[in-house]
Amino acid sequence: KTGQIMAEILHGVGFDFYLGRPLYLAPTLDEARGTTRCLGGNPSFVAESGKILMEALKTGGVFCAPSGFPGGGLNRMDRGAAVLTTPKTILAENDLLPFAEAVQAGAAMVHVDATLAPTLDPSGGPACLSAAVMDDLLRKNMEFKGIILAGPVDAVEMGDKLDAAVSALTALQHGADMVLWQGSISQVQRAIERIAVAVERGEWAQAALQECIRRVLTAKDAWGKARATVEKPVKAKELAEWATRVERRAITLAFHQAGALPLLRENAVPVGITGTTGID
Repeated sequence: KTGQIMAEILHGVGFDFYLGRPLYLAPTLDEARGTTRCLGGNPSFVAESGKILMEALKTGGVFCAPSGFPGGGLNRMDRGAAVLTTPKTILAENDLLPFAEAVQAGAAMVHVDATLAPTLDPSGGPACLSAAVMDDLLRKNMEFKGIILAGPVDAVEMGDKLDAAVSALTALQHGADMVLWQGSISQVQRAIERIAVAVERGEWAQAALQECIRRVLTAKDAWGKARATVEKPVKAKELAEWATRVERRAITLAFHQAGALPLLRENAVPVGITGTTGID
């Protein structure tokens, strides 16, 4: 029901694409911060929940791209890069499990993060620039046929070492079909020019470029046909009933940051509590 509500809201404001949900697991580093976007630390639960949300969004006419491959996205200290620390021998039943389930369930796009993955690529570079992660693991070993979205290629943790335009080209050369940005359009334009030069010089093969285009157009065509079968918008009354069901089973988390807890009248930020049942 949560997935159906998300789909209805997205449709209501004119969107048919959702980058998520993140399928990385809860952080294993003591000092790393978690997030409410994470579905937890149990690989099986994250896999099942992620698949349910993906299918619910798809049914509601929203194109979904599971994000955070190959995992480890929350193992981050301060502003440093996130690091996948899980040993390679147990990756399949841990960090990779939710993504494997999403691929098996027919995910049309998978997002590869800027996480460092030394257990998968000894070079120590970000996963979104790694042929070992995108081409060898995701494309060949996991047999993913859809679009690989890599980035952000201009992430802060990569900015000091790698030029964003070069990063974009490297991502495409090493298995990505599309690149994700978080900065200005000027960076994107510069990357487009660099990629065009690379194609002209043969640094990125025409055949590889055509394969990227084919995958993107195939996904667009399939998605256009799928959208045509989406049912009419849910009635307001039914949507309210769904929301009530979700709320009755929900847990609201209060983060203990900057001394927020305990909630003392003298120095606490006001907190409003709402619900479908009476609260003492």
